[in-house]
Amino acid sequence: MLSLTGRQLNLTHVRPMLERAFTNPDIIDAYASNFVSCASLVHSKYQELAQISKQSDACDRHALFYSLCAYSRLMRRCPTNVWQRANKQCQEARAYMKTCAWPALKMFMKST
Repeated sequence: MLSLTGRQLNLTHVRPMLERAFTNPDIIDAYASNFVSCASLVHSKYQELAQISKQSDACDRHALFYSLCAYSRLMRRCPTNVWQRANKQCQEARAYMKTCAWPALKMFMKST
């Protein structure tokens, strides 16, 4: 069961993949929702993201971009019961992600 079909995200396979990786249903739901919104973003912005990423051209970057996009969105939409409110760095990162989502994602991609 592959979550990618060619370069397209197969959303019906995403939740089972997440259920194998995580036990918290709130995290699974948040990630699943993020992958849905990232599917169109990665598709439409792939060329721009590919120019930013340091990942080798020898490998297709779609899987990497989908996962990084979903992870970065988790910082904006993290379930309340797992958010680390007392952690100042988490608060700053979340505030930046909420106000500068696209620049933050591009900055995140530069580190890949």
